[in-house]
Amino acid sequence: MPTFNRNEIAPKPSNGEHNYKNFSAGVHEVKIRRAELTNAKTTGRDMISFILESQFGETGFYNLVFGTEKSDGYLQRILASVADNGFEVPNNFDFGYNEGTVQFLASKDVFIEVVEEEFNDAPFFRINAFLTSEEYYHAVDSAD
Repeated sequence: MPTFNRNEIAPKPSNGEHNYKNFSAGVHEVKIRRAELTNAKTTGRDMISFILESQFGETGFYNLVFGTEKSDGYLQRILASVADNGFEVPNNFDFGYNEGTVQFLASKDVFIEVVEEEFNDAPFFRINAFLTSEEYYHAVDSAD
């Protein structure tokens, strides 16, 4: 373990500098690196915040907001992606905004779709959806 040496401090990051590589537009096989219970800053709604990472070091963020008409369907889509990656999803578990759900989802492999948008006149890559294996492989086959 290194010892403290003030002369070896890394330079302060510049504004907007980050230590991750964005996903490119398209479909990706990723791992849920972290899932945690949070709340939306603007609405106060409950949400699960995800950090997703590919084997190539690309990183992205996704928030599953609860309390909307699509929340349950989006959660089912995430669970389907987990199941399609070979993980057994228990039928008798109460999935939702709870610690058990985030513990189950952490470290699971999933498929995602990333879209390119524009934000402040710059390209922005957003995780659009979690995919089933059928959707993922259809997109991969269509790209070839």
